[in-house]
Amino acid sequence: GINAEYGTNNLSSAMSDDRVLEHILNPSAPLSAEQSKAPDSDPVPQTNQEKRADQLRLEGIKLAEQNKFTEAMNLFDQAVALAPTMASLYNDRAQLSRLMGENG
Repeated sequence: GINAEYGTNNLSSAMSDDRVLEHILNPSAPLSAEQSKAPDSDPVPQTNQEKRADQLRLEGIKLAEQNKFTEAMNLFDQAVALAPTMASLYNDRAQLSRLMGENG
């Protein structure tokens, strides 16, 4: 699986969710502190819709870690519908789509 090198619990606790997703979607890339926060990442979710969208995004990441790509994509789609101005949601969805194509 994707997490063959790292246990899911260790991976989640050791890195931010953005770094986890980056590792999932680009496993050959080195893990570094510079990757922990992308300069174009969204501000902290403020509205209830943004907060729920972020929860869906995090759940989607967990599903992607388990190779449940279709389920993860459904959550990313729901997140985008709730908070269409959160650019990171589109990026996560696009990266997962790319990964699904590579593993399909």
